[in-house]
Amino acid sequence: MKLIKGNLTMQTLRSHKIRIYPSNTQGTHLMRACGIKRFVYNWGLAERKKLYEKGEKISGFNLKKNFNSIKKDSYSFVTEVSKCVSDNALLDLDRAYSNFFRELKKGNKKSYPKFKKKGVKDSFRIDNDKVTIKENAIRIPKLGYVRMSENLRFTGKIMSVTVSKKANRWFVSISVAVELSTETQGDNKCGIDLGIKNLMVTSNGEVYGNPNEWKRDLQRVQRLSKSLSRKQKKSKNFRKSKDRLANYWLKLTDKRNDALHKMTSEISTNYSVVVLEDLKVTELMGNKRLARKIQNSMFREIRRQLEYKTEVIVINQFFPSTQLCPSCGRKNKLELNERVYKCKCGYGPVDRDLHAAQNILRAGCPEVKPVKAASDSACAAAAVEAGNTHNFRQVRREPL
Repeated sequence: MKLIKGNLTMQTLRSHKIRIYPSNTQGTHLMRACGIKRFVYNWGLAERKKLYEKGEKISGFNLKKNFNSIKKDSYSFVTEVSKCVSDNALLDLDRAYSNFFRELKKGNKKSYPKFKKKGVKDSFRIDNDKVTIKENAIRIPKLGYVRMSENLRFTGKIMSVTVSKKANRWFVSISVAVELSTETQGDNKCGIDLGIKNLMVTSNGEVYGNPNEWKRDLQRVQRLSKSLSRKQKKSKNFRKSKDRLANYWLKLTDKRNDALHKMTSEISTNYSVVVLEDLKVTELMGNKRLARKIQNSMFREIRRQLEYKTEVIVINQFFPSTQLCPSCGRKNKLELNERVYKCKCGYGPVDRDLHAAQNILRAGCPEVKPVKAASDSACAAAAVEAGNTHNFRQVRREPL
């Protein structure tokens, strides 16, 4: 989505994920639907593999046609749920193969579709014309109305509905085509440097602290995992311990997503253009000491959210944002523990992350001159040491 100055009106897809509260009978039906979706997907994948070994090919449409011709005689149990479950499962398989062939051209051979497992990303999708929403309830075919925790916040044509399960909780994600009307904040632009200690530092000196509590979270996960490993598999205590671990992971994920959405929404409201580095997270995780923190910082998720909330310019991953001096063009290498940048030409001293963010802005928008500012009190010690006299601005974030 591209934002321009002034008022903007366009049609876009927005999804609202809502928790639902099915009864025991309804929960059994939803689990059956997830199992049927998994079975049909695995059946289609096995059939395509068999045909490939014989030197034959089949399209997604013909595979769906073949399954519909035999399902009543061979797999009559699939008719216990909506036909959308099996149809969309084969459509997902066809999309998975399309993604595989696209990635194969880039040299990635690891994206071949895999068989689905029970209890891993259980979900199924329903077509838009098969569901009905009435206030805080949604009607699912062959099931009836299921209570939702809140009303749908968007008004427009419903495009699809996805029902999923996470840690014994059921959710429904409703995609709606809406007329998006928003007012941008002029031509403000900023560069953002992503990091671990400070999750985001803007070229204007705004610092968003990392909301993760590394030590506390890791200790809790290790304790729950250790408790699970001591239980006898498939016992009641094993299932209880597994649910506790899954619930805690879901709690961490929800809190992180909530913090990221608040940060990215604030940035997209204040800036019409954001410049980021094309970070390769997989390569960054080669550092074993920082791999876990880099993964939990969710750099790719930050970029994904910004891309649909505002206009994003991505610069080359090899651009020396931290080393390059904007005054003389000299490259000065810094160690990870060096938090202040200073060049022999007289440029600086300036906070390392702020310097990188301003260089990122210069690389993405050469016509824009960064505002002279420093980062917040999270980098105050480094700035005082550097003799930086600029004012700080801290964007406070509570830890998880």
